[in-house]
Amino acid sequence: MTVQIPDPILQHIEALAGARFPEEACGLLVGQRADNAALVSEARESRNIASDPRAHFEVDPGLRLRLQRELRGQGLEIVGVFHSHPSGDPAPSKTDCAAIWEPDLLWLITAVEQGTVGVSQAYTVDDTGAPLSFRQIAVERA
Repeated sequence: MTVQIPDPILQHIEALAGARFPEEACGLLVGQRADNAALVSEARESRNIASDPRAHFEVDPGLRLRLQRELRGQGLEIVGVFHSHPSGDPAPSKTDCAAIWEPDLLWLITAVEQGTVGVSQAYTVDDTGAPLSFRQIAVERA
């Protein structure tokens, strides 16, 4: 599996990650799935409604519902979630693993270290065992 993200969208996500530091930025990835790939066409920022937005993220469910209604009939869907890690590590945390709520969503994590944006990495959920875990996938910049 791969994920294709146009440079302007990835740059937008990374700018949000830097702007929200020291809190975690978060949002939803919109696009299409085809064969063994996802093509992201938009990133929608969400308010981070987590009780401690410096330690974890929670996407506003109202955004999710509004976006699902908006996308009906357009051939687009929510294909993933994005968030940042102010710790500077773009790998999924134990908190992320515990928060897997939809195994078919992609996860994009952007590292931010001391306010400086680093690398973004993408993951799919590996649902072959318990507990669920993540498997890194390639990000193709379009």
